[in-house]
Amino acid sequence: MSSALISNCALYPGIPVVHPVLCNARTNLHVTLSEKPQTPSISGLSRSMFLKPTYVTTGDITTLDIELLCNDGIKGLIIDLDSTLMESGKGRITTETDAWLQLARPRLKMIVLTNNKRQDYIDNAGSVLNMPVIGYAAKPWKAGFRQALAALELPPEEVAVIGDRPLTDIWGGRRSNMRTVLVRPLSSIVEPSWKTFFRQLEHVFIRR
Repeated sequence: MSSALISNCALYPGIPVVHPVLCNARTNLHVTLSEKPQTPSISGLSRSMFLKPTYVTTGDITTLDIELLCNDGIKGLIIDLDSTLMESGKGRITTETDAWLQLARPRLKMIVLTNNKRQDYIDNAGSVLNMPVIGYAAKPWKAGFRQALAALELPPEEVAVIGDRPLTDIWGGRRSNMRTVLVRPLSSIVEPSWKTFFRQLEHVFIRR
């Protein structure tokens, strides 16, 4: 992969961008994925390193290139629910999200992993998304990721964790020896200012 294209993303230096539009959203460049990352031991690593995703997209999940993931050896996805696939508490998905899922289904095994504890909400999400949803996940702890991985029946090196939160999705995925994809919240969501603040604070650790 061209290092020039990777370094063109000033917000996340050295992290591949899985989207044809780089950080300034005006440069129309097609970016391929890098080679599979090494999974180092925990000893000697800073916490911030575990918040760094394998790949970054400058848009929401609907901008993620499924073909590129498949070409990089990904066969399964563990996907966050709230803000990644649907707006928190709404219990429905956008037309764009549904279209992306329809493209992904023939190519990838998928399961949803969420920290949400409302069983009625979890059950409804599973029905709307037409895929298994594991709740009470307590991300970034490993137990939920192990459960999702067992359900996919794939080795960790063939699975990517997709989410919008470095402290839960990315950290948990990396601790479980899986590749990770950091996406933006769904473009249809208008977040309160306090939530945006904490999200930006998390991203500071990625750039360290």
